[in-house]
Amino acid sequence: MELVADETDAALSLRVNERALRQMLLNLISNALKFTPSGGRVRVGAGLEPEGGIRLRVSDTGVGIPDDKLTEALQPFRQLEAPFTHQYAGTGLGLAIVASLAGHFGARFDLQSTLGEGTTATLYFPSKRTVSEPQTDSGDPQS
Repeated sequence: MELVADETDAALSLRVNERALRQMLLNLISNALKFTPSGGRVRVGAGLEPEGGIRLRVSDTGVGIPDDKLTEALQPFRQLEAPFTHQYAGTGLGLAIVASLAGHFGARFDLQSTLGEGTTATLYFPSKRTVSEPQTDSGDPQS
C-alpha cells in the first residue's frame, strides 16, 4: 500500500484543539488504511480554500461505500452490513466522532465514495479558524 502526503503551497495553521484535530485525522487515516487493499493508495492533503478556510482531505482507493449507506456510515456504532465489511474490526465510531468534532469547530465534514473505487473524506474549516501569519516588521519606521 502507498501512503502519499500531498504538498501544499503555504504553511497552514488552524485554531482548533490539537488533540481533537489529531483524533479526526487519526480516524480518517486509519479508516482509509483499513479499507484499502494491498496495492492501493491513501492520500492525505491540505489546502487553503478561496474564502480563506482550510481544507483537510483523506482519500483512498479502497472498497468504497454504497451511496445509500453514506448517511448510515456517519451514525455512531454503525458498521455497514455488507460482505466486504465483515472482515474489518471496529466499533463503528470513527466517522461519527469526526462528524461530531467537526461540528464543534464549525467545520463541514463531507464524505464521498464510490463502491469498489474508494472514498474521500474532507474537512472544511471556516476562515475564522485560520491563523494568519503575523506581519513582520521591515525595519522601516515609516511602515
